Amino acid sequence: MLDRNGLRPARWVITKDDFITLASEIGTYDYKPEDVVAKGRVGPGQMLAIDTESGEVLHTKDVDNRLKSAQPYKRWLRENSLRVETTLNQDTPDFKLMQSDELHIHQKMFMVSYEERDQVLRPLAENGRKQ
Repeated sequence: MLDRNGLRPARWVITKDDFITLASEIGTYDYKPEDVVAKGRVGPGQMLAIDTESGEVLHTKDVDNRLKSAQPYKRWLRENSLRVETTLNQDTPDFKLMQSDELHIHQKMFMVSYEERDQVLRPLAENGRKQ
């Protein structure tokens, strides 16, 4: 992933002698340009992994595919998901409108950030969609 400070992308180099170097600084490992088999960089949101048993280099999509195929996650979700729906509205006896100050307290309690309100909740409410 990114370096330990989250600033620079990691660069990787694989050489003919099956060494792989991963670093955010160029020149960390002294290799000859003619010995380079493959090279690249790991950008934001990407990853690079090595299967030490098979020696296989796994890029982001490879890791994702391995994890997705490791267990029957879709089937588990289909068979075990419970849908919870509500009919809560202003006609419900326990429904109570909140004052602005009380709403802010609840938002802080449940860690609802400005970005979440602005980019997720507001568009859902404006379009009348359920998440």
